[in-house]
Amino acid sequence: MVVGRISEAPSASFGAASKTAEGAALFRPTPLVKGQAVPFFDLFSRGEAEADDIDDYVDRWHEGADEHARVMTLHDYLGLTKAEYNRWVQAPSSLPDILAERGALPPG
Repeated sequence: MVVGRISEAPSASFGAASKTAEGAALFRPTPLVKGQAVPFFDLFSRGEAEADDIDDYVDRWHEGADEHARVMTLHDYLGLTKAEYNRWVQAPSSLPDILAERGALPPG
C-alpha cells in the first residue's frame, strides 16, 4: 500500500485529518493500491475505517483533493453502488446494514 509521503507509515484507519494529542490536525492521505485510491467501503468492510470516515472521503471528492476522484462518480469513489449510495444519503447510519447485506460483517 502506498500512502502519502515516503516517510509515512500506512495508517490502520483512514481519515483526511485527525487530531494529535496536542489537538493539531494531522493529514492522512487516501490509501492507494497499485496507484488507485482504495474506496472507503473496502476499508470499512475490513475494519480499517470507521463509518464516520466516509465524510472525509466525501470532502476529498468535493474538494478534488484526490486526483483519482476527479474521474470517478462519488458513489464509485466511496465503493458503493448507486442504490447503496442513495440509501446512505437518506439514512447515514445504514452503512453497517449495507455491509451485512453484502455478507461482510465488521470486525468486533
